[in-house]
Amino acid sequence: MAGKGKKSSRTVDKWKKKQWYEIFAPQEFKRVSLGDTVATKPEQLEGRKLKVSMRKITNQIKKAFTEIRFKITEVKGNKAYTESTGHEVPESFLKKFIRRRSSKIQAVTDVSTKDRQKIRLKVMILTRKKATSDQRTAIHKIMLEEIRDYCSKRNSGEIISDLILGDLDLQITKKANKITPVKKTEIVKSKLFESK
Repeated sequence: MAGKGKKSSRTVDKWKKKQWYEIFAPQEFKRVSLGDTVATKPEQLEGRKLKVSMRKITNQIKKAFTEIRFKITEVKGNKAYTESTGHEVPESFLKKFIRRRSSKIQAVTDVSTKDRQKIRLKVMILTRKKATSDQRTAIHKIMLEEIRDYCSKRNSGEIISDLILGDLDLQITKKANKITPVKKTEIVKSKLFESK
């Protein structure tokens, strides 16, 4: 029984040493609070990654399904600050838009931002009717061109929020509609590569 008491005491001592830290989103997401976490030392938090739903950040129901990835990069006092490293729209959400008589066209590509950071994007288009092989090729080309142009005009510190809340999907849809009617364009996934 004495052994169990010592073990319990050690557990309590460990928790006494831990401190609570509030985590904040980067400036591009208005520094909103992402929640709290515990650590014994501030250094333990740096590099820690987390995923947060867009609804928690903007309270927009329309974007509630989007998950944003963050990484803690700095700790000041009991506040931890982050950078956004990417986002993802779950497959389960996208599946409800897919119909038998439509075509799904996807583009995955690595491009550079204005400040020369590498980012990988996955974009999906759903057409209203079956697209021919030539139409699919033409739309795929439009997607790649628009992605490259869009990212080249934005810095890595703002690119993730712009991809989610901006108008890249509308720009792609506008041009793709000239090839065949488009039902939905979605920026499915993004990932910023760490600087070497």
